[in-house]
Amino acid sequence: MTRSPARGVLSVAALCLLIATPLFSQARKLKRIKRPAPTVEQKAARGDLPPLPDHSLCEARVREIAKSYGAGDIAHFLAADFPNRGEFLDALERARQRATSIELLIESIESTRYTTWKKEEPPTGATAAVSTVCIAEVRTRLVFDDAETGERTVSNPSRTEWQIRFVYAKGIGGGQ
Repeated sequence: MTRSPARGVLSVAALCLLIATPLFSQARKLKRIKRPAPTVEQKAARGDLPPLPDHSLCEARVREIAKSYGAGDIAHFLAADFPNRGEFLDALERARQRATSIELLIESIESTRYTTWKKEEPPTGATAAVSTVCIAEVRTRLVFDDAETGERTVSNPSRTEWQIRFVYAKGIGGGQ
């Protein structure tokens, strides 16, 4: 039997291919597909975030804000985008000048509910930050003494919804 030259070339090419295939596969670089960063909800489910604030913490913040109302240091509790922030602070200052004592009494905190943790821009020095909002339905009454007449004025109870933001910042003293 005689061999055809084409068959010999094919067998040599097949042998070269068998030898070269492992060499080419070893030279190839594999790129791993990156997993997406976990969402805030996934982090909360894993326990990477603190639990949402409870009713007692939200109630304590409401009472702290109400206490500062008449003392004149409520400005640091108000968000920068608080509606008519400047007008509200000016009106409160004018009222404080006319009254000897101003108190915002909390009659009741009727309910509290929370938003889920949301990612936000971290404060200076923090590596990450998330926030939640406690929405409290509060029944308040304003009490003040008029300096000119000496009369004590007590307003009718009003029902308002307060939004209190809690921030958890990782990298600043361990959080919160």
